[in-house]
Amino acid sequence: MSTTNLPDQPADTPSFETRPTLQYAATVGMQAALVGAFVSSVQNALGSHSKGATGFLSRTGGTIGFFGRPQTFRLE
Repeated sequence: MSTTNLPDQPADTPSFETRPTLQYAATVGMQAALVGAFVSSVQNALGSHSKGATGFLSRTGGTIGFFGRPQTFRLE
């Protein structure tokens, strides 16, 4: 197969551009954990219990982990 039919790329345009993947993943994880903390605080405020403000972590704190955990997808 001949490569002469392929269009020429400009010399100043790189074909691969690196991106800070770990930084993006950490940012998304922190945003998801903040959403989980917000949902947990709403659950704590609307629920009736005798734990007070500590219910934010002790009763509904699992919500923070649920939102902050990594999502895995399987392609089959």
